Amino acid sequence: MQFAKFFLTEYLDSEQTPWSASAEDYVYPSDYFVVATQADGTPVEFWENTWPIQGRERGISQRKVVYLGYEGEHTETNWGTNLKQSKSILLALDRHAYKSPGTPLGVDSMNRYNLVLQKARKYCYQNNISVFQALSSIEHVKGIHKLCLEQAKSNAAALEDLLPKISMLPFRYLGFKPAVAKFQAPPLSKNTKNDQTLVIPTAIYVELLVEYKKKIANYMEHRGQLQQLAVLISWNNDHGTAPSEDHKESFVKALAHCDLANYADANNITDKKELLGHFGVINYCSAMLIYSFTGMRRSELYSLRLSALRQDIKNGVVISRSLHGFTTKLHKRRKHVDWYSSSDVELPFAAASHVCKTILACNGMFPDDQYVFISTAYFPFSNTVLDAATINSDEPVAGNYEPSRFQRRLTTPTINSADMVELKNVDPLRIWNATSEVNIGNAWPLSIHQLRRSTAIYAIRSGIVTLPALKSMLKHISIVMTKYYSRGSIYAPDILKAFSGKKDSMVALFQESERHVASWQYTNEVIMSEEALYGAHGVWAQIHGKKALLKLNYAERFDETLKRVNKGQLSYRATPLGGCTSNSICTKRITVDLLGCDGCASAVVIKPKLLKLIALQNVTVEACNQGSMEHTAELQTQYELSSFATRLGIQA
Repeated sequence: MQFAKFFLTEYLDSEQTPWSASAEDYVYPSDYFVVATQADGTPVEFWENTWPIQGRERGISQRKVVYLGYEGEHTETNWGTNLKQSKSILLALDRHAYKSPGTPLGVDSMNRYNLVLQKARKYCYQNNISVFQALSSIEHVKGIHKLCLEQAKSNAAALEDLLPKISMLPFRYLGFKPAVAKFQAPPLSKNTKNDQTLVIPTAIYVELLVEYKKKIANYMEHRGQLQQLAVLISWNNDHGTAPSEDHKESFVKALAHCDLANYADANNITDKKELLGHFGVINYCSAMLIYSFTGMRRSELYSLRLSALRQDIKNGVVISRSLHGFTTKLHKRRKHVDWYSSSDVELPFAAASHVCKTILACNGMFPDDQYVFISTAYFPFSNTVLDAATINSDEPVAGNYEPSRFQRRLTTPTINSADMVELKNVDPLRIWNATSEVNIGNAWPLSIHQLRRSTAIYAIRSGIVTLPALKSMLKHISIVMTKYYSRGSIYAPDILKAFSGKKDSMVALFQESERHVASWQYTNEVIMSEEALYGAHGVWAQIHGKKALLKLNYAERFDETLKRVNKGQLSYRATPLGGCTSNSICTKRITVDLLGCDGCASAVVIKPKLLKLIALQNVTVEACNQGSMEHTAELQTQYELSSFATRLGIQA
């Protein structure tokens, strides 16, 4: 059964589910039914309010636990019934509502539905009814929806998704018949097809990066003293408290002892809680800069370890820099990849690594290759201290370094009229009055994904980066998605000019990605090609260039090609006919046409590409009105392409 990513899953044994597939009536799950197993093998039973879910999330930053109760939840008689009913619904979703055959819901989906069920319980307490009663009534469902809109709009969307999903579950698993309610959409939806992630205006983009750099640079100047202070407070908690009657050393004296009084004043560090927040801010600033200079996704950032920064050094000079981690987006499993970047990535990575090492030092631990962006709650002086034993595990608790949590501790640029003009130029079809967030005078509504899209827009606009290079930089599955990300780049201003002469970092980032992709394309399309190559360079490569490289494995071939590209000995860009190895601007294909490659010493002609181009040209000719000027011109191009193929000995 498939509908809205719903696949009904049933079992023959009673270990996987508390309900029988052959039963007609619903029964509550037993309090002692095992819903999950902890990493150490300890069973977790239905009555418990924390359910760990192992093995479903591939990213380090993703949650692996569902916390069923909420702070301050009522403890009256109905509380136990309502919580039990909520847990029963979640268990039914977990065991029977798979998103695809063999694939249960992820932890994020489970948490999303858990949050809306928490809102449902709040509504039920106010109206003295049960969760099953509320979700069976259209009137009460609309009441829950209204409460969600007032307190958390994301919960309202989750409720709209939850109801049709549970309505497809049999009664024996659910225990009630869900109400079918229609919710009125907002008059101006933010989710139209034109509403892509916002592009950060150039002035705001540059201002944010400059502030993040300044914050990190200041931290790095005082990193030794800050680590000393953190260790001091961790080993003797009295240093982190206000003066007491027995005159133990106060936090202020601890600051003075570490020569941090002025730094603390400048950064508003007044107690251990603010110190904890400051370490979080440094990690946040580091993360935002790494996002900007690599194009990483959020989950990919959390895959970085202390050894992630790699440098290619030749004769004492750093040729290239990259961050090594993994992505789960490409193949639904962890795939190790490198993000090439500029020297600007070194400072934020060093700062985040230092915060990580400070956490380790405070816990008396020194693992060799720890994940970098772990939670600051691992500090022993945190109010909610995490178990230090999990730091050195394969799945430590990652920090939530989001703009919603940390940007308020910094200065957020406000939107001016020039910014609005720029935004409307880049995305003219967006309904800009649909939201009050993006208005002149408001602080910019920053999100992590905006940095990724802005990187795409400004990279393409710079003219330095091609779509294949950008696809590699962003680790997209298809170039179609890369085109979608960069939509509107033609109308964007040139960010290299916005850097006012300090553009080396952006140029280096763009050029490094371009060189990497050029090497990859040349290796795959020329060296590794199983097709006969044509064109002057194609023929030469088959006779001379491939012999030496074919003795090497793929990684060595790619490495040798990349070295030649970095030295300027080789250039390669894809063309409709194959490729071009010229490192100068091509005037032939611009002034002549595609057949400018005919006779060019730099041309590589690939048979499948030429045949595909001829087939597309045939379609173009058929689409033109016979006798028209367009038909005559396209017919001439068709003839020239066919003649070109014949001269090369290719049967078109």
